[in-house]
Amino acid sequence: KYSILSETAQETFKINQNTGEITTSKPLDREMEPYHEFLVQVTDPGKRSGLTSVLVTVVDVNDNSPQFIVPRYFGTVFPGTSPNSTILQVEAIDIDDGPNGVISYSLVGNGKVTKLFSVESSSGNVSVKVSPSFIEESMYQFFVRATDRGNP
Repeated sequence: KYSILSETAQETFKINQNTGEITTSKPLDREMEPYHEFLVQVTDPGKRSGLTSVLVTVVDVNDNSPQFIVPRYFGTVFPGTSPNSTILQVEAIDIDDGPNGVISYSLVGNGKVTKLFSVESSSGNVSVKVSPSFIEESMYQFFVRATDRGNP
């Protein structure tokens, strides 16, 4: 007869008393608990028993979206700023693991904005592409999208 000895593990896992097959009794979340370790005991009809340690590693799924560190970013282009100069850096985090937590940045906006500004996909550095003398308006508002590389 097989049994799980940890009461905490009994809330999360079930064990078939006859076969020893272990299944989950509720969803697992790597961000909450990346692994579970517990003892399993097997007892034969003669009341002899043995113990083994079970370690369950929870594999990450892409269940979190990137979140920007601050809700709004501001940058300034001064007269004399060289083209391709960084004017600000945006930053997002994603608590998923592996590719699911790797963030790529992209500029969202109309043609005018994308002609004047760019964002470096891996660093989040936002740059002005042209000399300030070619910038017609005193203020531009645009969005930067943070996307993780997870699937889906």
